[in-house]
Amino acid sequence: MHARTEAKTLYGQALTIAQALADTEDTRARQIDAIVKLASVTSSRTDAERSAQYLEQAQSMARALGDAPRRAEVLYWRARMFYVNGDLRTAYTYASESLSIADGLEDVALAAWPVNLRSEE
Repeated sequence: MHARTEAKTLYGQALTIAQALADTEDTRARQIDAIVKLASVTSSRTDAERSAQYLEQAQSMARALGDAPRRAEVLYWRARMFYVNGDLRTAYTYASESLSIADGLEDVALAAWPVNLRSEE
């Protein structure tokens, strides 16, 4: 329990730092990374709502950067948020898009996460 709280604090600080830096492709990529890490330690409804908002921003940033691996990862975490909240249809849509990108990259490790959310197929 304490490790999750500490991780949430550290990832939140990392996001704040990345947001304060000059707006470059590298800092936007670091913001995406911090957002994904924050989503991975989400534990409450308030955290989930904030993470969902951040993930939506991260998806736009990854698309604008043309960063397919980060976009696939963000889509997976968006799918997971919807899945946990019981919106399986939306979760499936995001998981499918994530899987499609991972398959296109021929990245088996990246494909492993969304394929599990699509197991209801």
